[in-house]
This record gives sequence, structure tokens and C-alpha cells, in this order.
Amino acid sequence: MKIELEIDSGVIEELKYIQYLHEESGSTLPIKNDVNDLINYILASVAIGSCKPRSCEREIVQQLRLVVFSHDDHFKERDCFGRPALQ
Repeated sequence: MKIELEIDSGVIEELKYIQYLHEESGSTLPIKNDVNDLINYILASVAIGSCKPRSCEREIVQQLRLVVFSHDDHFKERDCFGRPALQ
């Protein structure tokens, strides 16, 4: 799926700089081609942290205060992204 986002130019410049630093350092992260790779990597990490409570990515979701503590479903391990099917 493709969506369009409006992102502040200062944020884009910082993301480009992060991507550049990784490219220059020979990083093994999958963000070498352009800032879109970095944005996808960041968003994928958030999604993984949301559906896998025991993953290292969960810390990112918690730091961003995106975990809904009042909803038990946010603490259940899920194998796929998105809202779980009703049982």
C-alpha cells in the first residue's frame, strides 16, 4: 500500500542525515538507498513493537507512549499486523 505523508522539512533533513551517517559508516541496517527506507524501517519497528510485546521494538512503542495500557489486546502476541479478526 502506498500513502502520502506531509512531514516537516526539518524532520526530513534530520532523517536524511541519519540515513547518510548509516550509509557512510557501512551500517548493515536496510536504510541505505534513501530516506524512504529509513522511514519504512522506523514505522516497521513501531508496528512490530505493537504486535509483539516481548520484542525489543516494544520499547520504542512504550517510549512513544503508544501502548494502550487499558486494553488487554495490546499485551497479546500477534503473528500479523493490523486488527485481529473477531473470534
